[in-house]
Amino acid sequence: MLSVLLQVILQRWDFRKYQKPFGHSAGIIASLKRTDNLDTIGMKIQPKGAVRMNEITYTMVGDYNLPDLILPEQPEPVVGKWSQMRRTFLKEQHRVQYYNLLTKGILTRHLSEVQQRASELEETLVREMAAREGLTEQMKADDMMNWVRLMNNIRNSAQEIVKAQVIYV
Repeated sequence: MLSVLLQVILQRWDFRKYQKPFGHSAGIIASLKRTDNLDTIGMKIQPKGAVRMNEITYTMVGDYNLPDLILPEQPEPVVGKWSQMRRTFLKEQHRVQYYNLLTKGILTRHLSEVQQRASELEETLVREMAAREGLTEQMKADDMMNWVRLMNNIRNSAQEIVKAQVIYV
C-alpha cells in the first residue's frame, strides 16, 4: 500500500517547479526515471561515495550527502584583543552574521577593521581622559601610585566605551 501511494505521488510530482532552488540558476535538481515499475530520483554517482549534482560534488557520510565546499582563501587575520572579542561575540550571539562573513571570505577583513578602529578609539579616549583629569609626567614622578591608579581607571573606562561602541554592536 505504501509503495502504491509512493508511486502515485512520484508520478504526479512536477520537478519543473523546483528547477531553481534557493534562487540559483542551476538546472533540474534531479530527474524522474521509471525503471522496473519503480520511480526513482536519478543522480550521477561517482566513485568513492561522491555524488555530483549540478556542478556541486557531494560525499556520502553515513546516511547523508554533504556538499564538498571549499572556502575562499583569506589573509592571515590580525589577532588582537579586540578582534578576538568581536569574533567570539559574533560566534556566540550572531551566528548567522558570523557564518555569512566567513563564507563570503570577508571575516578576516572585518576583524582587522574592528581591531584597528577599536585600538584607535581606545588610544584617543585614554589620551583625552588623561588630559581632562590632569595626569601629567610631573604627577607621575611625584606620586606614582596615585598616577597608576588614575590611569588604570581611565583605561578601564575607555575599554568599556570601546566594547559598547565597537565590539558589541
